[in-house]
Amino acid sequence: MVLALAPVCRTFADCVRFARLQFQDWYNVAIKNLLHQHPLDEVIDGVAYWSEKKRPPTPEDFSFDDELHVAFITSCACLHARLFGIPESEVSHKC
Repeated sequence: MVLALAPVCRTFADCVRFARLQFQDWYNVAIKNLLHQHPLDEVIDGVAYWSEKKRPPTPEDFSFDDELHVAFITSCACLHARLFGIPESEVSHKC
């Protein structure tokens, strides 16, 4: 994402919201779009598009129960808080 297009975060809650939307865009929507453009059964010049070194990705649905998903949201939100100068006193999680 181009930083100039990133929404301005005014509170840590804004940063969390932004991080959650990034997760959805990067790990769900973008992958679904790629799979729509290149279906699993696509063949180009007699060769399967998804073969050998090119494995198809799997879209991720966000889950609070997945530690990796929560860590992504936390890290992304903390980085945005730092980027926009949001004081740590506003951050409920220690960044």
